[in-house]
Amino acid sequence: MFPKRHRALALAANLSGVFMGGALAMLLGGYFVQHWSTSMCQGVPLAGACDIAGWQAALFAVGLPGLGLALFVLLIREPARPL
Repeated sequence: MFPKRHRALALAANLSGVFMGGALAMLLGGYFVQHWSTSMCQGVPLAGACDIAGWQAALFAVGLPGLGLALFVLLIREPARPL
């Protein structure tokens, strides 16, 4: 799919996304855990949003983008391969 001279760059981009996404999830999750009960839950327009713990809100926050990405991946068609 990629020419030989670009395969290392494609692999590096893929793997860096995995690690950068994990780091961003840690930062965002930590922020949610610290600030959920004091200021953030009042801005969520759902009944009972302030009743959940900060760690539960962090799981929702970092998990929701994954659901959208999973739906997007379902639409990708694999290219035909020669036999």
